[in-house]
Amino acid sequence: MPSQYIKVCRSKRAFYNELYVYQSLFPNKAELVEIIKPHTLVLSKVDGIPYLDVPVLTETMVIKLAKTIAKLQAVTRIDDCVLCHWDNQPRNILWSEKQQKYYLVDFEDIRLAHPEADIAHLFLFWAEIMSNPEFERNINSFFVHYKSAVPINILRWQAELKKAIIRFDRRRKKYNKAEPIANNDKQINRKYLINTKQGLI
Repeated sequence: MPSQYIKVCRSKRAFYNELYVYQSLFPNKAELVEIIKPHTLVLSKVDGIPYLDVPVLTETMVIKLAKTIAKLQAVTRIDDCVLCHWDNQPRNILWSEKQQKYYLVDFEDIRLAHPEADIAHLFLFWAEIMSNPEFERNINSFFVHYKSAVPINILRWQAELKKAIIRFDRRRKKYNKAEPIANNDKQINRKYLINTKQGLI
């Protein structure tokens, strides 16, 4: 029998958020094995590790990530809003070296929102750990392949990025995961995000 994972959701809303995605045609997820109401799902166990734990985040991996997230956001689209993961921390984006693909996990917080909000939050994790040249190269490569499926609004980018920074920093402080202030590249990377139009047009 394949390895299985028991997902106990924290609320009724979280349960139906998870169920929505696992019953969808989105391919980059675990398989739904069993539903145990009111709050539990049995899923196939994903063979992968948090993607930022890999030794090198290659350009091919960046491109695949852009396409994977775009697929999720295309599941439901209403006007300028898409289905956003909303908790796209590294441990919720798993890279399978064996299958050469990404799996997204933990969909409890999904919501319809502007895509700029989700992507800005994703990039803030990169800004914490990447050198500035690597950071700029990766986000520009991501944008090229992401925006072919999901358009980005330049004006909305600025507003959503500001809100994403507040949300990101609050959570990092809450869970005691703030990076050292001495990380100069972090500040340079954030400034680049705020000022960039590269890749958005």
